[in-house]
Amino acid sequence: MRELIVRCPRTGLPVPTGMMSTEKSLRTMKVRGTITDCPGCGRTHEWLSEDAWLIAAPEDDQPDVGPEII
Repeated sequence: MRELIVRCPRTGLPVPTGMMSTEKSLRTMKVRGTITDCPGCGRTHEWLSEDAWLIAAPEDDQPDVGPEII
């Protein structure tokens, strides 16, 4: 699962939606009129699923190196 992000129309900065998704779910979801509070400009924004993208969750930043071999 990865974090769902949209862009603030006022600042152009990425805004976390508080939602998690997979790539497959994002491609098939039809979100209409979802409201997100924006920490960048202090307003609320309505967004559609096609406005969103995914970023790696913090735990995804760690490489999977597998078992340690001695």
